[in-house]
Amino acid sequence: MSLQIQHSLPERVRIRAPFVRNNAAAAHALEQYAKDIEGIQWIRANTKCATIVVRFNQSMLSAMDVLHLLQQQSRWGTA
Repeated sequence: MSLQIQHSLPERVRIRAPFVRNNAAAAHALEQYAKDIEGIQWIRANTKCATIVVRFNQSMLSAMDVLHLLQQQSRWGTA
């Protein structure tokens, strides 16, 4: 499933995630997966807008790192 950075600020990124649209189970699974990633402080999926907002520690991860980590999960479990 294709994820795309929609907007990025230091330590915060909004990602377009079509697979979470109207899919609470996929959103929850992705949130649970991300909570265990070192450097991610919090994550919130919006099933109505099909987006994910992630707050992260930029000394550990970049916005692209976050995108790639979430893409890995969306390929094998939440799509």
